Amino acid sequence: MIIAPDMTAKTIYQMVKAEGFVGLKCYHTMATGCERTWTAPIETYLPESQVAVAGELGLAITLHLVRDRALADPLNQATIRRYCERYPDMRLLLAHAGRGFNPWHTIEGIHSLRSLDNVFFDTSAVTEAGAFEAIMGVMGHERLLYGSDFPVSHSRGRCVAIGDSFHWIYADQINLTEKHAELRPVLVGLESLRALRLACWRMRLRDGQVEDIFYNNAKQLFMNQT
Repeated sequence: MIIAPDMTAKTIYQMVKAEGFVGLKCYHTMATGCERTWTAPIETYLPESQVAVAGELGLAITLHLVRDRALADPLNQATIRRYCERYPDMRLLLAHAGRGFNPWHTIEGIHSLRSLDNVFFDTSAVTEAGAFEAIMGVMGHERLLYGSDFPVSHSRGRCVAIGDSFHWIYADQINLTEKHAELRPVLVGLESLRALRLACWRMRLRDGQVEDIFYNNAKQLFMNQT
């Protein structure tokens, strides 16, 4: 269920009960009081009153972090910890491996969440293996869920870490006859799968653990809500 920050807790509660939703999804473009929502604090697009409803009903919340350093940002870390500790029955799903498009942000920030049992991550559209490895190494492979991020998954290109940030490269925006080699961009979804495969290989996951990432972890996450 898509939620906006001005939706009251009562409204969310009534809609979830009426329609049987198992999760909420907020997004930074609806943040209040921010001219540039890419710098928005979590509270401006996911107020605590809404988190409290998710805690009461045992819902998942899909959260797309913003701010330049994503999971490495102290404000993001503090809000995630506060929400998760106050509402332990709420399950927080951090999209894009905690916005791990630059894996160093996830690598640096993941330790701040180590003791939280209700934080999860998805793999959506992340094309660098480092963020996945950091999550599995600190939180365990049980906290990582496959995500496609359709329709972004069906664009050709990938996201690359550059310095302390990242940049999306799309096939229709670059010179495919680059001097070192002919470029043949593949779908973002395939680049993400390749990064996940590399991370699983480096972390020496067994076949059953890989199956967890693609299915069993999501089943466990939502099992008590269906």
